[in-house]
Amino acid sequence: MRNALPAIISLLAICLCYGLQQWMQDSFRAGSHLALKHPFFPYAPMIIYLGYRYGLRIGLLAIATTLTMLIGLNPELIENWLVGGPLFVITCTLGLLLIERLKEANKIERQHHQAQTSFMAMLAHEIRSPLATLETAAYSLSLMAASESSADRMRNLSRGIEDISNIRSEE
Repeated sequence: MRNALPAIISLLAICLCYGLQQWMQDSFRAGSHLALKHPFFPYAPMIIYLGYRYGLRIGLLAIATTLTMLIGLNPELIENWLVGGPLFVITCTLGLLLIERLKEANKIERQHHQAQTSFMAMLAHEIRSPLATLETAAYSLSLMAASESSADRMRNLSRGIEDISNIRSEE
């Protein structure tokens, strides 16, 4: 049932668009309204959304279903569709392909971001381990220093290690 859900939702959306189109045609029959000039009008945004939400295959299925339904239910408008039909198919297909490319680019960007985050975590760990060892060694040597100048050098070394640790923790 879960795999059939996108197709069921697509068919319901197409039927809803057909109802909207019929209402628009009935309501505005007197003037030259969008629904009369462009019978594909309410379907294109719905197809693009379905393609975005459920993928390229469902979007293409929605295009085919819409064309089949409209041509079957309104054969008197077929002369308008000779130009509008192919334009509708091309526009919707290009929209669906664009959405797929954007999704793919977004996925690649997330993978790159994850790789960068992992690298930075590994780098921080690799820097932190030797610094801790150096800091401990410098502290031990400063405790065992025989002269004041040796102790000063060890304190300077400890401060340098501490400065490097602070730089690492600031980023």
